[in-house]
Amino acid sequence: MIPHFLCFQATATEGAPITRSRSWCHSLGIPYYRLNAPIFKDVILDTNDDYDLAKIMWDSVVYSHTHKKDFQELAELLKTVGTVDERKELLKI
Repeated sequence: MIPHFLCFQATATEGAPITRSRSWCHSLGIPYYRLNAPIFKDVILDTNDDYDLAKIMWDSVVYSHTHKKDFQELAELLKTVGTVDERKELLKI
């Protein structure tokens, strides 16, 4: 029971875990970006239902276009942070 609940919470795409994560990041002044589109219903990982798969793909396309500004901001933030080697040199790791 507990392993199932832990897995459910760790892979949640909406609800309390997401709200808490977003709030925690905001309280620390850390940008929070959601990279995955919300899924319209629970779908098993090995589904072969064409309707479900097509809807998930279309929802992902719509989400990425709707949140294009967020993806661009994240890309700029990652460029600012630099490459792994640049960060190692900066932090002397």
